[in-house]
Amino acid sequence: MHYSSVLIVDDDPVFRTTLEAFFALHETKTVLHASEGAQAYAALSERQSIDLIVLDLNMPELDGIEFLALMKEHGLHVPLLVISSASEITIKSAVKLANAYGLNFLGAMSKPVDFEELRRVLKITKSAP
Repeated sequence: MHYSSVLIVDDDPVFRTTLEAFFALHETKTVLHASEGAQAYAALSERQSIDLIVLDLNMPELDGIEFLALMKEHGLHVPLLVISSASEITIKSAVKLANAYGLNFLGAMSKPVDFEELRRVLKITKSAP
């Protein structure tokens, strides 16, 4: 599977750049960035189609947990993957919340990211080097 457009929501510019390179290697045409939830919501409002949101939980301003609530409130069902350095308990709570909200939740991973595992979670084929 390939994603045409991805929104990376993370306040770490190095991590955003790393993920952007990962998706570029896997033929993603558009990678958008947001450093917190309000920027991510604005990006979603401006674009007609986002195929995947990669969401951190710990961010300034509107964090990942608050962004999940915003997604529910506005009926956003974009496929969602949480990748965070938050505690295991926080990540598990976010998973429960996303599922309780009925969001299109694909999974959760801890940082640092295992890119082979990321490929498996996203069911991305290895057509790119």
